Amino acid sequence: MGYNVNIGFSGGLDPPMGDADYLAVFRSIVLPIARKFNPHFVLVSCGFSAAGGHPSTLGGYNVTPNCFGYLTRSLSELAEGKIVLALEGGFELEPLCNCAEACVQTLLGKEEYSSLSRDTLERRPSDNAVRAINGVIAIQEKHWKGLDVSSGEVSHIDYMRMTRENETCVAMASLSVENKRSESKAESTVESDSRTQPVDLSNNRCLPTVGNSDDALYIDETPVGGSLSADSSPLDVVGLSTPSSPAAKQPETMEMTTNEQEPMSDV
Repeated sequence: MGYNVNIGFSGGLDPPMGDADYLAVFRSIVLPIARKFNPHFVLVSCGFSAAGGHPSTLGGYNVTPNCFGYLTRSLSELAEGKIVLALEGGFELEPLCNCAEACVQTLLGKEEYSSLSRDTLERRPSDNAVRAINGVIAIQEKHWKGLDVSSGEVSHIDYMRMTRENETCVAMASLSVENKRSESKAESTVESDSRTQPVDLSNNRCLPTVGNSDDALYIDETPVGGSLSADSSPLDVVGLSTPSSPAAKQPETMEMTTNEQEPMSDV
């Protein structure tokens, strides 16, 4: 348990699953678990039956080629970019070609094949998708910490906005702590210097230690600075190897599958 993650969509085609639903699954389940698993490489078994252009008997979903490209780009951020895409085959030639091209072109660095429309970014996942996400998280949160149900309930653009806000809060908190440490260090330096100066009791003032006529007295004023940091192809199988993960004994590989029920469709 915890290393085979099956994400089963149900609810039929009312409405058909699309980009917003798969983006929600990735950001709330697939990517958080994959990052914690920390793979040495990523193996993707590419199935494109969820792409638009397939009949309802093969799924009837409406995932776009660019969404497949976007998901591929997200996975390529794992394992220092070591990723293998293995084509499973397909039923409809045109969507198969379009989606495969989007994934390969994305890996070649062409961002236009993974860009998402404004409508896609603003669309919330369907109720059926949210129910599926919540069900999977209820099981997997026992094995993987940090899975956030709320990230699967909002639009992708709202999710990105919340992420930026959280990163800003963390960065500001980090800056505040660093600033206080620097101020404390400066105060300690000044206090230490004042205690070590010889005192001329005749006029009750502190004198700097003199080495030669060119010496000057400096107060350490350490500048505050430094970098600030804070802690997106439906894919039938995402195999990841050699993890650093939550269990005491690690399996050699990990699989994530996204499939659909009523009707079935490889993803």
